Amino acid sequence: MTPADPEGGGLEDPRLSQVFSELRSRLGDSRYALWCDGKIRLLIADDQLTIAVGSPFLLNCMAKQFQKLLNEVAQVVLGPAARA
Repeated sequence: MTPADPEGGGLEDPRLSQVFSELRSRLGDSRYALWCDGKIRLLIADDQLTIAVGSPFLLNCMAKQFQKLLNEVAQVVLGPAARA
């Protein structure tokens, strides 16, 4: 995960919408809205899922709470060698 501007970067890669959908499914609607909706941007390069966030605070919080979940989501969508 990296701190970045959460705006921009559309859903060019169809796997990005799969990642968002998987995140919503695993987190539930309220947690997804609190942590992800409009707050993160996803980038995929090979088997690497990068989650860009708007602040170092959000980066630290998400890394502590969701690193395992993000790796699992990356593996579901991108394959077993993937990581977030």
